[in-house]
Amino acid sequence: MKQEPFQNEILTRYAECGNGGIIAKELGITNYRVYKCLRENNIEPKKIGGKEKHPASVMKQMYESGMSTIQIGKELDMHPVSVWERLRNHGVMIRSQSEALEVCGHTLIKSNDESQVIELYQSGMSANEVASHLNLKRKDPVLRVLKKHGIECRDTCGPNNSNWQGGITPLHNYIRNCTKYTAFRAFIMKSRNYTCELCGQYGGTLNVHHLDHFASLLQEFIEQYQVDPAAFDNTEVDKCIHAFAPFWDESNIVLICEKDHKQLHSEEHREYRVTSNRAKQAVKLYISGKNKYFVYTLLKMSSHTLDQILTEHGVVLRPNCQDQIKPINPDKLRDLLMSQQLSARQAGKMCNVAHTTIKRKAKEIGILRKGRLWVEKL
Repeated sequence: MKQEPFQNEILTRYAECGNGGIIAKELGITNYRVYKCLRENNIEPKKIGGKEKHPASVMKQMYESGMSTIQIGKELDMHPVSVWERLRNHGVMIRSQSEALEVCGHTLIKSNDESQVIELYQSGMSANEVASHLNLKRKDPVLRVLKKHGIECRDTCGPNNSNWQGGITPLHNYIRNCTKYTAFRAFIMKSRNYTCELCGQYGGTLNVHHLDHFASLLQEFIEQYQVDPAAFDNTEVDKCIHAFAPFWDESNIVLICEKDHKQLHSEEHREYRVTSNRAKQAVKLYISGKNKYFVYTLLKMSSHTLDQILTEHGVVLRPNCQDQIKPINPDKLRDLLMSQQLSARQAGKMCNVAHTTIKRKAKEIGILRKGRLWVEKL
């Protein structure tokens, strides 16, 4: 058999770098010739990059101890699919998905962290709080770990739930489905010609939206008539419902389509759930002299929300005309409007002022808006 002319060179270099691909490139030969030479000299080539695979016996032991393929992959710095293939090739029976969930709890939680999950849950934290503590988006992995270790989950219904409001659901449903309320809804729809008051859609699924939320009206009703929402007498409550004027106030009602109704509630949710951190930022910026437009644009909230935050923090609101607006350089403004032809809003963002301020300053330096262009005043 003909000897490889580069044999000594290949063996020497492989002992130094351990990478057949690099040797083949340096010597200008194929990978096949390098690997063939190594095998003829009883050297088993390593995988690309010289990274040795972990023994299958180690993976098998880890898998049978209860770890998942994902957990093994993270532990051995391998892809889960590679782990799965190695186990299968060595005759290991792979668990089904349901079996894996029972044995492993969940792949998002490492087996080493399961004791921490149990400890946190038994200390009094809820499953959601434990999931949040571990930076998980859902509580399902936590519940599966608890189930794996035979820990019964606490009851989160009724008073044990953090959103418990005293059991007002029966009374709420009773009022919503009573004869008078059904007739009132039908009257509103007919009087407003079955048309959405926001988009003008005629017919379809229409919702009666309360400007003052129905939940707050219900709370007011309970306090005024001292009604027990969990156990009430239908006859007595019917009289109170008929007598409670806010339920039947037409000026508090807007008839809107289902799409607009969902969007309206999602906007209200974003509007009022302003984090304390953003509220502190808003107060700090306003006190430092920034105008309201700059603050609510930067923090992505409405002017109304900003007013609420400032009032709650005891900040005295400045009249709009007295807002300490950052001085605008006339040359810079002329360049933005005449040279770059930016809109008033775009220029306002560049100068951290309202677009109305840009228009006023432009007028002062003799620049007017004509159609879509800024022109010099004649």
